[in-house]
Amino acid sequence: MIPSATIIGAGNTAWHVARVLSESGWILNELVYRDAKRLPLFADYPISRIHNDVSAIHAGSTLCFLCVPDRAISEVAASLPAHVRQDAVIVHMSGTTDASVLETSARQYGCLWPIQTLVAGQTPHSRQIPVVVMASCLEALDVLTRTAHQFGPVYIAHSEQQKQKMHLTAVMTGNFIFGLLVSVKKYCDQEHLDFTLLAPLIRESMEKGLTQPDAAAQTGPAARRDSHRLEQHRYLLANLPEMRTLYNAMTHLIQKNQQKEKNRLRLKTSLCVKYLGVVSLAADTIIKVHFSFLNKII
Repeated sequence: MIPSATIIGAGNTAWHVARVLSESGWILNELVYRDAKRLPLFADYPISRIHNDVSAIHAGSTLCFLCVPDRAISEVAASLPAHVRQDAVIVHMSGTTDASVLETSARQYGCLWPIQTLVAGQTPHSRQIPVVVMASCLEALDVLTRTAHQFGPVYIAHSEQQKQKMHLTAVMTGNFIFGLLVSVKKYCDQEHLDFTLLAPLIRESMEKGLTQPDAAAQTGPAARRDSHRLEQHRYLLANLPEMRTLYNAMTHLIQKNQQKEKNRLRLKTSLCVKYLGVVSLAADTIIKVHFSFLNKII
């Protein structure tokens, strides 16, 4: 049987759900919207019924996607018709909201959280979007896992805390890095510098961060502890206290990571030396015993 879906919401996440499921051959039964201005974004998708009344949703969908703000998930789930709550797997798309908020509103429920920045109308550069899955039962887990595979690689979270920690790392690697680039672009504009010249460096750094995320691979004045260069940079940021604070914080972080790496290597070297010493002593003892035995029998 061809799976089918009801999508509640018409924002960024809803658009990508409609895109992926449509490309995967799903039947899109309904789209329930709040803002009619966003409906033209969905014009290319074969959605059978489009309306703005949650209580009027028909039965028959395999999944009901709640693509709504976190604060509205519980309220929208509670307003679903009884036949939807009974027959469909109800799923929200939030990385920060517990799946259990749906417990009183659905027989089977779960969470599909895509680890990607989603913008309606824009297909991600990598069409493979990793998805974190949580489910209320094995039956729901089977349905949600098969659905998540339509987006990309699947990661099954075994606890809400595990999902929350994954969301934290996503914020730090996605939002924080983007925020840093925005600040650098603003500085370039103020100082009449060409931000695009940094593009190859940014791409190379991201690639190295993915393939070699190790303090030993870190370069730059902070890693070298080049105090003269660091002070020169701080001077240039004298009238930009926020960027200066960020520069100092990142310098401290890099140097702290470098020190931890050096301590780890020292410990590893020390253990190797001790091990080699023990092996050498044992070998020497064995040789002496061997020759002593030979002397006795000759």
